[in-house]
Formats: sequence, C-alpha cells, structure tokens
Amino acid sequence: MPLDCISNIRVFPDGFTFPLVIRACAALVVDSICMNVHCHVVHLGFQNHLHVCNELLNMYGKLGRMDFATKVFDRMLVRTPISWNTMVSGFSLSYDCDSASKIFRRMKLEGFEPNTVTWTSLLSSHARCRRFEQALKLYSEMRRGGIDCTVEALALIISVCANSNALCTGEVMHGYTITAGFEDYYFVKNSLLCIYGKNGAVREAEYLFSEIQPKNIVTWNTLISCYAESGLCDEPFAIFSQLKKLDIDPVVKPNVISWSTVIGGFASNGRCEESLQLFRQIQHSGILSNSVSLLPSNKQL
Repeated sequence: MPLDCISNIRVFPDGFTFPLVIRACAALVVDSICMNVHCHVVHLGFQNHLHVCNELLNMYGKLGRMDFATKVFDRMLVRTPISWNTMVSGFSLSYDCDSASKIFRRMKLEGFEPNTVTWTSLLSSHARCRRFEQALKLYSEMRRGGIDCTVEALALIISVCANSNALCTGEVMHGYTITAGFEDYYFVKNSLLCIYGKNGAVREAEYLFSEIQPKNIVTWNTLISCYAESGLCDEPFAIFSQLKKLDIDPVVKPNVISWSTVIGGFASNGRCEESLQLFRQIQHSGILSNSVSLLPSNKQL
C-alpha cells in the first residue's frame, strides 16, 4: 500500500495526508483496505484528529458499516456540524431512518442546530425506507423552523408525494417549485411528472411534459413509466410511439426501459397479443431484452 511505501522512507502521514488517503479508500469501497488505513490512523495517534475522524465517518458510511462509524463518532472529543451530518447521511445510505432520527435528535440535544444538509439527509432516509407520511411531516417541521428548502430536498418531497398518492400536496409543491425558482431543474420536473402520472392526472402530466424543453430520454421514460404504474396502457403506448418517431437526437430514442415499460403495461392489463407483438419488435430493434421485458411476456406464453 502507499502508506507502507511512505513508512519505509521514514515519512509519515499527518492530519492533512490522512483525510485524503481515507477519502480515496472510501471511493474504493474495500473493507480490508479501509480498516487497514484506520489501523494506521490509530497507530500513528490521529484517532482524535477532527478532520481525520470526519473522513472515517464518511468512509464507514459508504461501506455500510455504521456500527464502526458510531464507535468513531462516540469517541470523538470534538464534533462539528459536518460530523453530525455525516452520521445522518450514513444512516440514510444504510436505509436506517430510525437511527438517522435518533442521531438527529441527539444533535439538537447537544446544542447543534440542524442545517439544510441535515434535514435533506433525514428526509432522504425516510424516503428510502418508504415512510412517506413521516417524510411529509418532517418537511413541514423543517419549513416551520425557517429552514430554506434545497432543490435536493424539494425533489425528495415531490417523489414522496408521487409514491404516496398525495396529489394535493404535490400540487402545492409544484407551486412552490415555481415561486422558489426551481422549475428549470430536470430532476425536479421529472419528479413532478411522477406526481401527475402516477395519480392518473393525464391532462396535467401532458401539459407539464409539453413545457419541458429540451426533453431527454429520462423525461420520456418518466412519463411512460408513471402512466404504466397508474394502470394505464394506451397512454404510455401513445407517448412511446411519439418517442419512436423522433429523429432529432440519436440519444433520445426508445431504450430497454421504454420498451419494457410499455410491454409490461399491456401485459398487466391482460392485453396479451399487443404485449407479445411489442416483444417481437424489440427483438428486431437491436435492443437487448432484460429480465423486466422478458418477464411480462413470458407470463403470457
């Protein structure tokens, strides 16, 4: 390892070197290497160095080893908002919203004020765990506390509204998106499409879709998927047909997600012949089928 090479020439890492090395190890996501570096940290006496510890928290969060992250965190002599935010984010990545909430409450009890990063990570943890109602309550609490909503937090809540059939709340969020100046972000617009599409609000979804310029393949697939998930099949097929006719950008054309969604939509509605016809077309289109496109078709064979 690079650390061993450094040690052989009697030059040792310090509080500036270790955070960079730990960050690189976190990117590799290899348990043995990460833990070896942690051993070097302890051996060379940097286990109480603030920036080193913060990077260790981030590293273990990416590894999904929040048990180790918690031990490092509890032993820290000094913590900053970055330390707390890294812990909340780590629990979110591990789909552990209960622990994320616990560390969030502990943060406030110890006199640290949660900021927009903290709240966004907490919202993300509940969205990941599909605790949509709690996520909406947390968002309301955040806004009552005077915390500005980031575009990431907004996209999270819009996706929560889409997945919890909260159309009314979604419409309110749409209005806030416009007044807050976030309407130009692709992932926000795509999330708004999900709200209307999944709730069967076809007219609203198509109006929003027409307003998005230029449209990328994610935008097209979002509308197709949302219609299909709401139990429709003619509507996603109509959008799919429009996409097939486009000849302005080789990147914006039906991909395996587009085909699979429409095939699945027909299959789910018992329209077996149309599903199989599309499946035959995908075989001649040069696009490789995947398990999603094969499964609904095979059910009808």
